Amino acid sequence: MAEQPQTDKNTGASDASHIAAYSKRILTLRRLLPLAACLLLLLLVLAANPDFVRAPVVDGLLTGDDNDRLVIDRPVFEGRLPDGRRYQLAAVQGGQKTNGNVGLSAARLTIEAAPGRPAILFTADKGFYRVTEDGTASLSGNVVVETGDGRYISAPRLDMNIDTASWQAPDGATMRAPSGDMTTQQLSVDETSGLYRFRDIKMRLRPRHKAGQAGRSVSAPTQTVPSETGSGLRFATDAAAPIDIEAGLMAWQRGADQNRLSDGARIQQGPLTLSAARIDIVLADDGTAQSLIAEGEVVLISEEKAGQAPRRAQAEQAVMDLSAETLVMRGNVAVVQMAAKAGAQESRLSGGQLALDLASGKARLTGGGDKPRARIELR
Repeated sequence: MAEQPQTDKNTGASDASHIAAYSKRILTLRRLLPLAACLLLLLLVLAANPDFVRAPVVDGLLTGDDNDRLVIDRPVFEGRLPDGRRYQLAAVQGGQKTNGNVGLSAARLTIEAAPGRPAILFTADKGFYRVTEDGTASLSGNVVVETGDGRYISAPRLDMNIDTASWQAPDGATMRAPSGDMTTQQLSVDETSGLYRFRDIKMRLRPRHKAGQAGRSVSAPTQTVPSETGSGLRFATDAAAPIDIEAGLMAWQRGADQNRLSDGARIQQGPLTLSAARIDIVLADDGTAQSLIAEGEVVLISEEKAGQAPRRAQAEQAVMDLSAETLVMRGNVAVVQMAAKAGAQESRLSGGQLALDLASGKARLTGGGDKPRARIELR
């Protein structure tokens, strides 16, 4: 009986510690309840207003931003261009903004083919379709344009107006075509008229070579011309060298089978440089370059070997046949052998036509029309 008071004392101490711990838990819960209520209220607000919901990431692609009101999987926009061709703008995912415009991930625009007009495919990492601005759209990130007639265009960005069937690459583009490879500082296209305009271009042609034509003689009218002024002419040439073209403007009309170069148009093949007010690239049926026609202040310069003065020829027109490897200049032709050093004489030949074999460098200057004979002058 003597041990009972000690047991009651221990039991009372244990109950007191349990009560103290329970009171501490109650106090902690009372502190957390306001925070939990705030979090619950915030969740209710977010659920009621989707404008606060951030667009999800799907397969590593963020489709929208904080302004996305609605996230759309695989959105599709369809319609017709002014010329009647059907188009379709699609994407892996889209995010509709509060103003109705749509941001796109992995965008893809297709335009169907029509008689005389090939199908066109546009692809890009991102796109933006402005519903509120008459159907304008933009593509960015690895933008690629592929046409059904073998043209491949890549650009960092494209701006387009689907309602007017026009688009442009304001930051420049590169193009691979059957006629050659080209870079341009700016490209604008009107799909309705089929007109492509390139600014500040650099192009390398793919000429149409034919076997067995190198080294053949140039056909020219036979006339009585002194050998030193006619058949004895030679220019430094390299028919195997690539043909590079530069111009401030190039216009290509689909279906016209030619590209027109202007604003400082210039052609270079090895040691030969030809410039003119305008140069037309005539295309064959397969789209490759067949010939070059230069008109207006045509100037041909042949850079000779070291220590030799360059040779210069000028005319009203020049035609370069890429398959035959010939260059024919016509209309008030003048050939000037520049002085090799100060005080030396400069020789000048004139005639109606100059025929140059680009493979051998041999040339023949003849009279033509009102110039039955070639003439030599020493200055």
